[in-house]
Amino acid sequence: MDSPSLVEHIFAERVPGAKPEWIADILARLVWLTADNGAAICASLKSWLSSENEEEAAVALTFDEVFLWETDAEMEERLSGIEARFPGLSPLCTVARSRWSGQRR
Repeated sequence: MDSPSLVEHIFAERVPGAKPEWIADILARLVWLTADNGAAICASLKSWLSSENEEEAAVALTFDEVFLWETDAEMEERLSGIEARFPGLSPLCTVARSRWSGQRR
């Protein structure tokens, strides 16, 4: 059996009540400390954008070190999916869209 990824391990071992932004902050710092420059972290978080677990999706949305999509269409597909599954995360999707829009200017 494969061992869990670093992201999965941190998420599984979090304290009850840990806010998504706390976990995202730790992961953002680790991006710059891992041998693969965060590629595995970002891959895990990107998969969480399609997760059926609302807390995983919230952590991925709160992560702001890099974008977890490449195009406008990919962003919209992922964020629209999150909003459909978890309407309460819509404000985080709005923030993500604004960040994307702001960096493209």
